Amino acid sequence: MSEKGFDEEIRELDLYRVLADHYALNPAYVTLVTSAKGKRFEEKVYVELNHEKLKELINYALAILSFLEKY
Repeated sequence: MSEKGFDEEIRELDLYRVLADHYALNPAYVTLVTSAKGKRFEEKVYVELNHEKLKELINYALAILSFLEKY
């Protein structure tokens, strides 16, 4: 999906999925760990789930689904 221009959308959905899975409704620092070409990257981000962020995340998911439906 990164190659198709969905970097920001995937990153945000991943951050908030981790928040929802582990912290429910409490804001938290979430650390994303990724590996690429033998290198490890960590990103620690403060995330808080609220009404506006949920709308934004739904729009990200809809954009990705719309893209995937074409294939």
